[in-house]
Amino acid sequence: MTKTVVLVAFEVKADKMECFLEIIRDHAAGTLAEEPGCERFDVMTSRDRTNAVHLHEVYVDDEAYELHARSSRLANVRERYKDLIVGRTITICNL
Repeated sequence: MTKTVVLVAFEVKADKMECFLEIIRDHAAGTLAEEPGCERFDVMTSRDRTNAVHLHEVYVDDEAYELHARSSRLANVRERYKDLIVGRTITICNL
């Protein structure tokens, strides 16, 4: 079965990194704990660009990812960080 991988790249406002990381790390831990379809959720900071954060999420299938995408958890976290970022790109991949 094909797994669904989500790659997210954030550009965080320079003075908002600490707050953003607190929000996104809490989101990652909660997703892993509460969504059985999420197998992995990594939060990575860039060595080269101090304002870049990357997420690497692995879901058992498209259905598990769609449940996450429609979750109130995700809607809430997006609302919480919206003023902390400059931009975001999302790439969905097959594994």
